[in-house]
Amino acid sequence: MGKRAHTDLDVRGDLQIEFMNAIWRLEEATVDGVRETQPAGRRSAYTTVQTVLNRLVERGLLVRERSGRAFVRAHAQRHRQSLPLTEAVDAWRARRG
Repeated sequence: MGKRAHTDLDVRGDLQIEFMNAIWRLEEATVDGVRETQPAGRRSAYTTVQTVLNRLVERGLLVRERSGRAFVRAHAQRHRQSLPLTEAVDAWRARRG
């Protein structure tokens, strides 16, 4: 696979949205579960997914619970009526400044 072209996109933000969408569809997921939603040809490294998910937990968009030896992440709004995903992303972007 060739080098990726540099773009002005905030790749970290794109990954956060991609991973939030994956967890939204799955309801809850481990790092491996999120990685499995990505196409094999562009699957992110385990540590990349873990770091991005941890940052989403720090921002209050996901919750993390231990399940055996792994951590399972889920949307923070999963047990109450949640905002549509686009509103949650807009709120996150507004907090970022």
